[in-house]
Amino acid sequence: ATQSDVFYKEVSIKKKKAGVITISAFSDATGKLVAKALKQMQNDHVDTLIMDVRNNGGGYIDAAEACLALFNKAGTVLYSLKDRQGKVTSVKDTTDTAYHFAHNYILVNNHSASASEILTQSLKELNGFQVIGTPTYGKSTVQVEVPLSNNGVLKYTYASWMSAKGKIISKKGIQPNLYVKGADLDPMELNAPKKTYTQNDLNAYIASMETMLKGLGYKIDRTDGYFSPAVKKALTSYQKKQKLSGKGKYNKKTYYYLLSDYLKALKSGRYDPELKKALGGVS
Repeated sequence: ATQSDVFYKEVSIKKKKAGVITISAFSDATGKLVAKALKQMQNDHVDTLIMDVRNNGGGYIDAAEACLALFNKAGTVLYSLKDRQGKVTSVKDTTDTAYHFAHNYILVNNHSASASEILTQSLKELNGFQVIGTPTYGKSTVQVEVPLSNNGVLKYTYASWMSAKGKIISKKGIQPNLYVKGADLDPMELNAPKKTYTQNDLNAYIASMETMLKGLGYKIDRTDGYFSPAVKKALTSYQKKQKLSGKGKYNKKTYYYLLSDYLKALKSGRYDPELKKALGGVS
């Protein structure tokens, strides 16, 4: 495990602070790193916690358990395992640590899976966390990897997990309390447009252009691929700001500038609808 598995930052809004803990994977040191971040929050008198497990496909189930144990009292059932013979084993908190904050949120998306879902569902049930984002992946199986003599790895499923209250999320995922669709490059048409498009055109290239303009803060009325007057106005404003020719027409040069700015916004965190929604609860 490395420090990159967990990233902590404090965000100021309305003269108050929120602590944001991003977990990119669940590995050996995840629990200790999250504990360190929670301790810093406590020392800094930060009372709003935002956990972020978007795009976290899982990892060690023990790491998710260690994170859950940081919020609950000894003896609390954190989740349960059901083996292939049908035997159910409850996994309980064995620690004396139980952090508590006034406002608690967890950010998820369709790529949050497995250990991320264990953490999310049990924090929701046990600690009242508000789940923000889109439905999670829906993986409730537990797997183990066994090294082979030929340097290969055998991976097999030995159990399935249930949440603290016995909920099974297999194939259904976890439904958020607040549905917020954030930046997702998967459904976007990221190839350059084949020609120049104008008002009233309709296609996937325009839909991606609309998504990028919206992400950069421009006011548009749709993201369905129809080139409306409002979209033309927003595109014209963007082109003027970047000193591009085009006059509201979507061409290849504008595409390259727009995609570059959009990716920079995603990387910097300036465009983050889910986080913005959570921070809206800080009052």
